[in-house]
Amino acid sequence: MGYRCPLCKGLFNSFHSLKIHIIKSHAHKVCQLCGKETKNLTMHYRMMAKNDFLHLIVSCIVTECTYIDDGEIRRLVINLVKVILDENIPLDIISKKANQTENIKALD
Repeated sequence: MGYRCPLCKGLFNSFHSLKIHIIKSHAHKVCQLCGKETKNLTMHYRMMAKNDFLHLIVSCIVTECTYIDDGEIRRLVINLVKVILDENIPLDIISKKANQTENIKALD
């Protein structure tokens, strides 16, 4: 089983390797998901995770959801992210679903 990077679509053998990749390769001052310039990308992912599915995924990869106090919920979220990032699931489908959800909220 491999994990696909949600930022560049690269494939990694372990979740830890994916985390290291994102920290080293995608640690820019500009978020690759939304284009916002920020001084602390990890904090940006965490703050944006409240409203955006892909930011939530990257936040969970980088921080391993340490900001979730309940250990059982933290494990469930990380396992869900691992399933989502499985190499066999196309990320463009996931992002389209997230955008559809966002569009539905905008209509309310």
